[in-house]
Amino acid sequence: MLHMRFWVPGSNTERLRTVFDLKKGLYIWMAICNTAQSMANLVASFANIEWDDPAIGVREKKIVIGAKAIRMLELTGDIDHPDWCLTGHAGFVLEGEFILDIDGVQKALQKGDVFVVEKDVPGHRHIPIVHEGKKVRLLLVDGA
Repeated sequence: MLHMRFWVPGSNTERLRTVFDLKKGLYIWMAICNTAQSMANLVASFANIEWDDPAIGVREKKIVIGAKAIRMLELTGDIDHPDWCLTGHAGFVLEGEFILDIDGVQKALQKGDVFVVEKDVPGHRHIPIVHEGKKVRLLLVDGA
């Protein structure tokens, strides 16, 4: 059984959902990030994509579909993220835990959690914080 906590910044409530299998959970997550229809005929595997190291403490695999990018992102405590991120994301925590700081409001997220950070809304700037010696692996949809 997979438990997913859905957290949408700007709301002060978490919505806990119990999902009986991962496939159903990912369909719910895809609906949240508005990609279910555009992904209906997509078959891709991250296994066939090499890891890229765009910054210290960051590895990613990326699939681009139109204006959206689906990324498997791995962050470690060594992450060098000096600036606030202004991109919109919908994310699913695959492994580990981290803190998502959204405009000064910090939220601890862990395996099974889902989050949405919308672009171009007040207070959407954000930055990930990973504790030293730890790592987190995320599935992100950018442009969601």
